[in-house]
Amino acid sequence: MVNKGYVCVQICTIAEQKHISKRREPPFSYNSESMKPKKTRLFIKPFCPWCDEAMDWLDERGIRYEQLDVTADRTARDEMLELTGQTRAPSIDVDGKILADFGADELEVWWKENQF
Repeated sequence: MVNKGYVCVQICTIAEQKHISKRREPPFSYNSESMKPKKTRLFIKPFCPWCDEAMDWLDERGIRYEQLDVTADRTARDEMLELTGQTRAPSIDVDGKILADFGADELEVWWKENQF
């Protein structure tokens, strides 16, 4: 005589193993630690609504950045001009990749395209 409880446990365990073996690891998430940039610098001008949007966008995503006021810091202004070829803000330098004169929507697209 076969113990029915034992058979059920064996069948259930085999079914669970098949289900588990079909699981896959998820792809890297957008906010994974390995994908975060090493150095982010945001060149801004006070009272600039696009600069405020850029700072809000970065803050909402927990992205750390250095804020450089190009109206108060001549060195920052000169560096932004050298990097971007213009004096419009905001401009952002993320690990050597540059985006100049943008809004939050453009920043979102650029960030995803560069997989930061």
